[in-house]
Amino acid sequence: MQTSSAFSLKPLENTAEQRLSAARLICTNMGDYYRKYSMAWNQQIFDQNWPHRQNFSICHGTTPIGLLSLSLYNRHAYIRELQIMPGWQGRGPEAGPAGSRTTGTAT
Repeated sequence: MQTSSAFSLKPLENTAEQRLSAARLICTNMGDYYRKYSMAWNQQIFDQNWPHRQNFSICHGTTPIGLLSLSLYNRHAYIRELQIMPGWQGRGPEAGPAGSRTTGTAT
């Protein structure tokens, strides 16, 4: 049985709009963690590091649902960010965002 994934990765460019969108997602998802450990977000450092990483939009079909950011060093890839939009968290590959779940037929 062959299955196909509805997920794909789309490379992100080094634009202010894409950096800001990524930063918003990270701050939304990590805000409680940052507050708990008295950490401050530094947009300037984020912007400086962005072009040195491989950044991708995680898409479900054509809908962006998250961010994957990798650093490549000495033939190794390091995950710097793996963020999923809140409405898509905890859902399987067949589901849509929260509130739009599809149901199968009852047995």
